[in-house]
Amino acid sequence: MSNLGSRAAPSRPRPGAPFHDDVRYTRVTMFRRALALAVWMGCATAVACSRNEPPPPASAAEDRAALEGITTADLAIERTLKEADDALAAGRDDDALRKLESSALPAIDAALAKARGATVRSAWGIARRDEWVAILADRATEMKRYADAIRGGELEARVAAMQSQAALTRRAMAAASAVQRGP
Repeated sequence: MSNLGSRAAPSRPRPGAPFHDDVRYTRVTMFRRALALAVWMGCATAVACSRNEPPPPASAAEDRAALEGITTADLAIERTLKEADDALAAGRDDDALRKLESSALPAIDAALAKARGATVRSAWGIARRDEWVAILADRATEMKRYADAIRGGELEARVAAMQSQAALTRRAMAAASAVQRGP
């Protein structure tokens, strides 16, 4: 054989060394890069979708409509309580007890359920709803005390229960005016 020139013949690549002209190497590399990109995109999507973002700002007008329903329910309770007070003042204790136990207490429970289930989203609406829930829960407790005082017949217990009811009425009026005023 003759030497055709001073150029050396190309040698084979070392085992494990990348050889870019190798089709197998190119396909494997492209697959690895695509896999890495897919994993990275999946992680980025998971992080972006798992953030706790606050709900969109709600208008207080939407909350106000839900709160006015609670206010209306409380006004109906007030009317029933007034009828019971009038019966008590007229000396009809049994009628007053019947009004409290058959009308006022179920109305309070219904209003309390309505208040707890009210859908409000603004900070103002949540504060008003929580205020109504507290008032109605206190009203249920005090109404039972009031009925027990009427049943017991003690004047001091009746007066204390009536004063508690008057304080709750003032709280309810303040809450109702806060709902009417809005934020």
